[in-house]
Amino acid sequence: MGKNQKVQNIKNNIHNLELELKIIQGECKHTNQTIKIIKPGEVRWVCDDCEIKIKWPSPYELKEWL
Repeated sequence: MGKNQKVQNIKNNIHNLELELKIIQGECKHTNQTIKIIKPGEVRWVCDDCEIKIKWPSPYELKEWL
């Protein structure tokens, strides 16, 4: 198997896994949520089960979280 074919296989696997993740996240009820730091300067409500970013915390929620 050449490098080009390996690269294509990896890309196909990534694509298939991303589709599977979207399906799981779409079916999740997001009942367990936590405020988390996504990256520096970005804080969001995140589902604890499927890890999808749900919403921005309100200023009050952010203050209580800190």
